[in-house]
Amino acid sequence: MIFLVLYIIGFIIILFLLFIAFVGYKLVTPKRLVGKWSPKNFGAEYEDVELITEDGIKLKGWYIKGSNKCVILLHGYTVSRWDEVYMREMMEFLWKEGYSVLAFDFRAHGESEGKHTTIGDKEFLDVKAIFEFASKRCDEVYIIGYSMGGFLALKAASKGMGKKVIADSPFIYVDRSGARGLKYFANLPSWLYRFIKPFAILFSGINYANTDPFKFAKDIKVPTLIIAGEKDPLITIEEIQKFVQATDDKINLWITKGAHVRTLQVDKNAYKHKVLDFLNQ
Repeated sequence: MIFLVLYIIGFIIILFLLFIAFVGYKLVTPKRLVGKWSPKNFGAEYEDVELITEDGIKLKGWYIKGSNKCVILLHGYTVSRWDEVYMREMMEFLWKEGYSVLAFDFRAHGESEGKHTTIGDKEFLDVKAIFEFASKRCDEVYIIGYSMGGFLALKAASKGMGKKVIADSPFIYVDRSGARGLKYFANLPSWLYRFIKPFAILFSGINYANTDPFKFAKDIKVPTLIIAGEKDPLITIEEIQKFVQATDDKINLWITKGAHVRTLQVDKNAYKHKVLDFLNQ
């Protein structure tokens, strides 16, 4: 009888490990979003651009020609330049306001190479390659990032990259946001995250130390705006405020009624006015 009980317990443990390994794999291997539209749909002329990062990953994106002022748009985790919540809207808006716009798929997203995302770790190499390209094309470069892209925009600001930086819904504590994300993205209990994280590291090689924004908080070198929503299920206002305080309050903070990267959807006119005001002031 005892052997049967041990067998059942062992079988359950194996099933549990297989399940969390599968979830860990899916966490770092998001489904690729590739749409059918392009900037031509809103009347813009553009170039298909390919870049190679310093670790050999080929990135694909669009360069929409406007003025000698260029805005880099950095998308969030699991989406791509084809995102229609904020990427398409902001591409069209900024281009019509006279800016050139550069939008790329991060590694393991959209049409870019890479088997696994590292949720902001190695993606900074993507940002460096994109910024270098933009700097050769334009006299002034601005960066706007969303969610994971928001974290990367903040890290770029700490390196003096960009004349001004906007981070919409950037994660502050990747583990806390990751645990909440299990519920948000997969309707799984958040406590599973502690078991899933080791498998995410195993599959992708994430160095979580490189996803801690407090390590560069005091190094912010350019004017920076954070947009944070009170209804965000992944990042709390308190976490954002703690980061802003860690920068010695060098960052502007706009708190809205929006959810995660959804402030644009709550009040498009107010959002666009705020962004344009910050870029132009």
